[in-house]
Amino acid sequence: MSAFDNIAINSTIRLRDGRTIAFSETGYRRGPAIFHFHGHRSCRLEVRVFGDAAGRLGVRLIGLDRPGSGSSDAKSDFHILDWPDDVQEVADQLGIERFAVEGLSAGGIYALACAYKIPHRLTACGLISSTAPGNMIADAGPRWMRTTWWLSERFPCLLWPLFRVVSLARQKTQAGMEAWLIRLSSLLGEPDQRHLAIHENRAYWAEALLEGFRQRRNSSLKEALADFQP
Repeated sequence: MSAFDNIAINSTIRLRDGRTIAFSETGYRRGPAIFHFHGHRSCRLEVRVFGDAAGRLGVRLIGLDRPGSGSSDAKSDFHILDWPDDVQEVADQLGIERFAVEGLSAGGIYALACAYKIPHRLTACGLISSTAPGNMIADAGPRWMRTTWWLSERFPCLLWPLFRVVSLARQKTQAGMEAWLIRLSSLLGEPDQRHLAIHENRAYWAEALLEGFRQRRNSSLKEALADFQP
């Protein structure tokens, strides 16, 4: 494996319906392909956090922005089960016949959608700290999560003021987002604290979160509403 084989690409693909999907690649150019699906209010740039590992393992890691996230065009009538069609089209344009998918946090829902709808294209499906189904959260989630999920399922209109508060409080600069991540790390487990203590990791996450929220907040709200539904 040579340095020439390692990749760091940030670009876009135009789909047949005219929409643009943004993607970011890292890792080993000729390795097996893995599509990474980002968490809620994040974006394709998450793959940069895993670039060194992808190169060492010899895999081609490709992050995709979902419609309305990051630099991908929104789709007014987008549903979770539409996502596998977008993924297939991106794979076709990149010349990838078979690939794995994995999803982080809310991205896990979209990885499962691919496993359900296009299993013939997949080599594997991985879930990383993924959002659990509502019935599992109701049975075993912490009180704040059970309350949020219960309200969101029954009174989705309440999500709008919540997203408005979050968007107003959102950090707008790289330095501000990194400072927020440092404060957040105090609420997380020791491995996450060690991870975010490294400036390069923190900078990558800050960039991904800032890019993920660049579009209007109603796109993020629509995705959250879809995630809360059966």
